[in-house]
Amino acid sequence: MVNLITEFRPDLYWRLLRGSIRLVMDRRFLDTSLARDSATVFPAALVLLAKPSASPAAAGLLAVAATAALACRWRENMVARGSGRELLRGFVRFAGLMVILVVPYFALDASPLYTLSRRL
Repeated sequence: MVNLITEFRPDLYWRLLRGSIRLVMDRRFLDTSLARDSATVFPAALVLLAKPSASPAAAGLLAVAATAALACRWRENMVARGSGRELLRGFVRFAGLMVILVVPYFALDASPLYTLSRRL
């Protein structure tokens, strides 16, 4: 137990992750504004790129937060308007922007590892 307490050191990376989750859980997330989605995607992508060793955990947390936000907004939107098409469009835009920002880094980073493992 003591080891767990001494190993827990919140740093700037975890604060950035927490802030990104807060932006994703905001009520205005998945609005029809491209500027708003871009302002949410940039810190979320920065979280994944800032500390690649923790990217799988950060990606999981961000995915859970985005799914929870979509589910909450979906329920509200279905009661008010009866259609969730705008929400799905916003969610796809968020995921697409995230992929555009993050995948090139990991693709370039993984290619030397892949070629090295093939030589061995």
